[in-house]
Amino acid sequence: MALPDFHLGGRTALVTGASSGLGRHFARTLAAAGAAVAVAARRVDKLDSLVDEIVREGGSARAVALDVNDAASVRAAFDAIAAWRGAPDVIVNNAGVAVSRPLLELAGHGIRVNAIAPGYVATELNRDFLASNAGQRLMARIPQKRFGDPADLDGPLLLLASEAGRFMTGSVIAVDGGHLVSSL
Repeated sequence: MALPDFHLGGRTALVTGASSGLGRHFARTLAAAGAAVAVAARRVDKLDSLVDEIVREGGSARAVALDVNDAASVRAAFDAIAAWRGAPDVIVNNAGVAVSRPLLELAGHGIRVNAIAPGYVATELNRDFLASNAGQRLMARIPQKRFGDPADLDGPLLLLASEAGRFMTGSVIAVDGGHLVSSL
């Protein structure tokens, strides 16, 4: 029996909102799994250290300016990625605004659309709040009695990005220490 393949060698990934927090972590995880990673954010200067880090660790990365609220910026980013590596195989939409559109009709084109629904994950953005009294009260309601770490999302990310999840589309994976079902 063959085990699922979580390796991303030969693939190109785009990670939006990669300048900090989960986006930065996702980019490093995908690069470690072998993907060439286009890291995107509004300010490219905030991405330089991430690109350097990935390259230093033996990966391939390129910074791309991208404002997900600007259609021209999105087109320009995809053009830049295409000139570098072709169309991305994996897109991690980690930044932006919520837009509700049906995306399942894409399955017929070989495009899978899935999501990770993280619970409270400690990042530099929320670390102070999570350490506060209010944050500690929130943690008490999580069955695992802890906040998530970005590394807790690595397995689900690689499942969805790799061929291991090739028959998954329209899936939402809750990674929240049981918080979602704790009131059941």
